[in-house]
Amino acid sequence: MFSGLTAILISKIVFLSYISRKRKMIWEKVGHLEKMFLYPLKSTKGICLDSADILYSGLAIRNENGHTVKDRSWIVVDQKNKMVTARNRTKMVNISSLIRGDSLVLSAPEMTDLILPLVGSVVASEEIIITVWDDRVGGYDCGMEASDWITNYFNLPNTNQSDEGERYRILSFTDGWTARRKLKRDDDHWREDARDVDEVQYQDGYPFLLTTSASFDDVKSKCYQKSLKDNNNYEISENLDGESLSIKMECFRPNFHIQSNMDAFDEDGWMEIKIGDCTFYNMKPCDRCTMTTIEPSTGERLPGYEPLKTLRQYRLMYPEFKNSPCFGINLVATKLGQVNVGDPVFMRRSSDFRRKRSKLINLFLVNLGK
Repeated sequence: MFSGLTAILISKIVFLSYISRKRKMIWEKVGHLEKMFLYPLKSTKGICLDSADILYSGLAIRNENGHTVKDRSWIVVDQKNKMVTARNRTKMVNISSLIRGDSLVLSAPEMTDLILPLVGSVVASEEIIITVWDDRVGGYDCGMEASDWITNYFNLPNTNQSDEGERYRILSFTDGWTARRKLKRDDDHWREDARDVDEVQYQDGYPFLLTTSASFDDVKSKCYQKSLKDNNNYEISENLDGESLSIKMECFRPNFHIQSNMDAFDEDGWMEIKIGDCTFYNMKPCDRCTMTTIEPSTGERLPGYEPLKTLRQYRLMYPEFKNSPCFGINLVATKLGQVNVGDPVFMRRSSDFRRKRSKLINLFLVNLGK
């Protein structure tokens, strides 16, 4: 009898293993591409796109003359050649971009427009080496007019986000640098190393960020419930459904936002993603920072340090991310082409067990706090 039960158990394990492997091979539809964003100048407002080219280094669009504009191809730096972002200069999110002919037009409250030549039509100057996190990256100085513009913007009374005596510069990225940013190869989240073709411009670390409506709605709901539990100790606007309007999807600054028919955070387990005819690989969950706490239309911090505070209560996934909760997934492209808003989105699942481990870590943290 014991041998019979053992045989049944082994057969069941083999069958479940077969089903699991088979499921990984099948593309499962999870929704459609609802919104797509490209951010020409790092840490500023994104351009909402209808279609875009997929490159190994991120999203790109072309103007009528064939010049390519890539995601995060411009950056603000200080006098020490270190990047300046909205983490400490929150009003940067009020700077908007427009592609007009062969120019990038930057607009900001109380400022005249700044017109910069597109990457690809720049008359090359000497390459400047700057620091983006721990990486050394090349950049071209966009000139004194651009420096005056961004410095004056930071010094406006309503902005007031400049260090005394500091001058800032805008740099542009162009292909052919001697200092290029390759993706890190020590990531063991999916047992896949970055490839030689995987590189970025001035992004924080990866070419693409994907978020889903299901996960966003879950965060909004929890933030709203928390505000009620706290006796509305901070002001929060409501619509007729009682949902928070203060926390917007743009707070998370995705490239792809998917209208998803799956559960919240189901994307944690997506190994491969297909949008239209392009395919992507899920490199890691995106660990989030204070950028998420900036209201994108005002440049002010959201009350209660939300949604970061709420995310920390249930989305601390891996010890290496420390106190940074995860929302969205970082991707690399595996098949290039063009994607369009409205394209169907499919995925293949991962059998990786780190997702299960993350639940145990969160359970431990919750119990520790009791």
